[in-house]
Amino acid sequence: MTYRLSPRARSDLRDILRYSVEHWGEIRARSYVQAITERLTAVDAGRVPARSAHLIRPGYLKTTVGRHAIYFRRLPNGDLVVVRILHQSMDVATQLRGDA
Repeated sequence: MTYRLSPRARSDLRDILRYSVEHWGEIRARSYVQAITERLTAVDAGRVPARSAHLIRPGYLKTTVGRHAIYFRRLPNGDLVVVRILHQSMDVATQLRGDA
């Protein structure tokens, strides 16, 4: 199994890094982004359970890191596709609109 980031999730990760560098410095920002990627690796490997996010969209799962929720789905071959990485203050339904 492997995971991949959708274009929007890749953009979310860049935005998280940029914001974090501006507010907390590069070392802390890179550490936070590393925590996100480590969580994705752990979820993909089955070491960390994911919660259902079916109320947001059928088939979606989520996990959290810090103040961010990572929304993803599993493909039939078991691969994990990260749809978005959203801050807890965001309106998830609006942010995931059109991300089927």
